[in-house]
Amino acid sequence: VFLSWSAAMAMHMLGNSLQNDHVEALQQHEQESWDKKLAEKAKLDRLKDAGAAGRGDLAMHETWEVKKKDGEASLAEIKRKAKEETDAALDGEHKKRYRTLVYTSEDTHLNENTLRNYYCSICGSHSLVCDTDLFKLQQRNTDKSYAMPEATVMTKSYCVAGGKICLKRPKGIEVQYRMNCKDCSAIIGYRPVAKDRTSPYTYYFPDSLVAEQSEAVGMQKTVEAHAGQDLGVE
Repeated sequence: VFLSWSAAMAMHMLGNSLQNDHVEALQQHEQESWDKKLAEKAKLDRLKDAGAAGRGDLAMHETWEVKKKDGEASLAEIKRKAKEETDAALDGEHKKRYRTLVYTSEDTHLNENTLRNYYCSICGSHSLVCDTDLFKLQQRNTDKSYAMPEATVMTKSYCVAGGKICLKRPKGIEVQYRMNCKDCSAIIGYRPVAKDRTSPYTYYFPDSLVAEQSEAVGMQKTVEAHAGQDLGVE
């Protein structure tokens, strides 16, 4: 009996010892597995952080630094070039220069021709402005008057109406609506129809107008009179 009890106790103690060893082995295995998992997680976290930082650096590098393939400009260069062109355009707008030109009747050009002034040959009154040389126009065979084409020549007349007259010509009766000087009433020219109607030509008598006011008879007499007064001659 004693031997049986001893054997039983020995077996019990052996079983407890084996059980404790198994438990310690399991605990050690679990701790190693946990440590391994923690190490792997830390490694993964480090890799993730490094990957995010690397992707950010690479994106920034590609956006602002690296040129594209085949020699194409980067986005940064395109933006910089566009900004430079915009600044240059704005700068050019601010640097535009303006100038104001003042013209008189002597240097104003219409149809590339200078405006010409003509004066009454008697009193020197301003009678006509046109953009052609009056004395180079075609003349009528009948009275040698200068034929001014109204449709193609720019004209401004300062004459006044002088009445209607009828002249007998070899081919019949000619009607003239006279134009007189507004100051001395000297006859300057005529039209074949009234002022409110269209006419192919306006006619100016030869020697009725002068290109220089000083050439008028009245102006020459005025100059001579002043010269005589300066010399003490009545």
